[in-house]
Amino acid sequence: MSHPKFMYGSHYSTPGFVLYYLARLYPHYVLCLQSGRFDHPDRMFNSVADAFKNCLNNMSDFKELIPEFYDVSAEGKFLMNNMGINFGYRHNYVKVGDVELPPWASSPKEFVEKLREALESEYVSRNLHHWIDFIFGYKQKGEEAIKAHNCKNLNLTYFALSHTDIEWSTS
Repeated sequence: MSHPKFMYGSHYSTPGFVLYYLARLYPHYVLCLQSGRFDHPDRMFNSVADAFKNCLNNMSDFKELIPEFYDVSAEGKFLMNNMGINFGYRHNYVKVGDVELPPWASSPKEFVEKLREALESEYVSRNLHHWIDFIFGYKQKGEEAIKAHNCKNLNLTYFALSHTDIEWSTS
């Protein structure tokens, strides 16, 4: 039996991807997920620019931004190592601390505020339906998925789950 070809063999949102961003805020969850150890310091979320470049250039890295990137009430605390956790040293002997922000952001708070402004912009309002079609809609499979370069392992799509796969409980 042949399996359909796909470009993405993993889901865009996994516990590991979420905790990649949240290690500074929820280190205990990272330790639970990774058998009591933090990831190698060079693989951690150290820089917004590096994470962005990696998603652009590495076909196996396609993480989505999590809600904390847009939560102005939390002031970007997930980007700061406020607990002073020893995550180790990177290959260049720099200790892992706060996430390095883009030059246009003077603080984590300002960074999150700017991203929230962008999310609520007229441009995003006019185009958000494309993302919805891509993630939840008709561009998940078939010819439209091929045209959109959105071919995932079909087991990872919302179409893969049918009502017959769900065990309904009446209790």
